[in-house]
Amino acid sequence: MLRGKYDRRQLDSMSTWVAEREATALVDVGANIGLYSVIIGRAPSLSAVYAFEPIERLRHQLQMNATMNSVRTMRVFSEAWRVTRSM
Repeated sequence: MLRGKYDRRQLDSMSTWVAEREATALVDVGANIGLYSVIIGRAPSLSAVYAFEPIERLRHQLQMNATMNSVRTMRVFSEAWRVTRSM
């Protein structure tokens, strides 16, 4: 999943924060390919991971990464909200 450079310290810091607080949900807006939601989403305390990514090719890769890394609690969305007009 990971190629190139990323900030390992930030991932470690966020993972520690989630573990110390026994967080039960993670929301990743603009999830891209899922670097944060996949790595942090494997925390044992998390029962739900909500990942939002509007770009179809990135969302597809995000879903594949979640599957390949056994993040079964992740739900992937294309949009956070939608405005509609009733007639």
